[in-house]
Amino acid sequence: MKKKIITFNGVYKPGYKAGGPIKSISNMASVLKEDVDFLVVASDRDYGDTSPYKSIKVNAWNRVDNEEVYYHHSDSINIYKFYKLLKRTEYDVAYLNGYYSNYTRKYLFLSKLNLIRNVPIIVSPRGDFTEGDSNNFWKKYKKKIYIMLLNSLRFNTGVTWHATSKQEEQDIKNNIGENINIHQAPNITLYQQTKVNNRGKSKEAGKLNLIYLSRIAPKKNLIGAIKLLDGIKGEVNFNIYGPIFDESYWRLCKKEIEKLPPNITVNYKGSIENKNIYQAFDKNHFFLFPTFGENYGHVIVESFLGGCPVIISNQTPWRELQKRNIGWDISLSNTQKFQEVIQECVHMKEAHYNQMVQESIVYGRKNPLNESSIKQLKKLFSSLL
Repeated sequence: MKKKIITFNGVYKPGYKAGGPIKSISNMASVLKEDVDFLVVASDRDYGDTSPYKSIKVNAWNRVDNEEVYYHHSDSINIYKFYKLLKRTEYDVAYLNGYYSNYTRKYLFLSKLNLIRNVPIIVSPRGDFTEGDSNNFWKKYKKKIYIMLLNSLRFNTGVTWHATSKQEEQDIKNNIGENINIHQAPNITLYQQTKVNNRGKSKEAGKLNLIYLSRIAPKKNLIGAIKLLDGIKGEVNFNIYGPIFDESYWRLCKKEIEKLPPNITVNYKGSIENKNIYQAFDKNHFFLFPTFGENYGHVIVESFLGGCPVIISNQTPWRELQKRNIGWDISLSNTQKFQEVIQECVHMKEAHYNQMVQESIVYGRKNPLNESSIKQLKKLFSSLL
């Protein structure tokens, strides 16, 4: 009989607005499907939606691809209902997504009180310990207090930590401590399931189509991307895709958009379904993403696969991109370099650009972070396999 891993995420398939964690869980379930079953607990609707998904059973288990998914009503589940669900569910490992998640907090609390089954616990912070909100002093302070509280209550004792990169491993140690059980296993992109662009793309010198595709929240640094366009010469279209997670932040973004000169056109396209991501990348020349920090960045891999070279910060695992002729990874402190690169892309001619397109696709398919990731992932769950 297969072993069972229970995990929790605020949004799950068929939802898509919550980004990377949905893909991370789904890809893990696919890779490990011969050995384990994933049980996923999630809300009955996508982020920001007011009605549940169609054709699902609410407050019941549903078969979705390789997983069993329990969709609870609305956006949250109170601790008593959460406790009752756990008591009547058979599972062998608890895999907790996000350190600040309500699910994680409730699960660690119930486990500490010995009210639920005694099974191994794995916590994947999903980038929660990066310095992406370093400019928000109050938010950073509250997170520090939260970590200190959970450490003092020994909620973190005995858990295994899942880091998806060397940087995230160090971030976990910096926040939780050095003397912890930590395992590194990068995320996985199942690129064989995608249709990628193998054609050349039109690129006229003096014109540039840029794309931003991520949730609109401070950590993703859309404001920084908008400010980089001020002073760029040529005809530039900047197409923004993604759900608005922070309305006040989006208002600030719109104020910065209003300051841009008339040669820069900004279009907000709203949320985009996973099935349309590659079409969006195909219509644009470069992915502009000066993020404050990604523990993996599924969207970066998708950009490569979509034949869209990238202009990103150096706060992701994807480095030395210029040497590979697939983009640039630039320090956030080096605004001048970002703008020089963007201007270079405006002037770039079609032949040079399409060399980058083809090499991006090849790199995305090869995906060097995928080579050993499956082995490392299986090692993380080695007690079950």
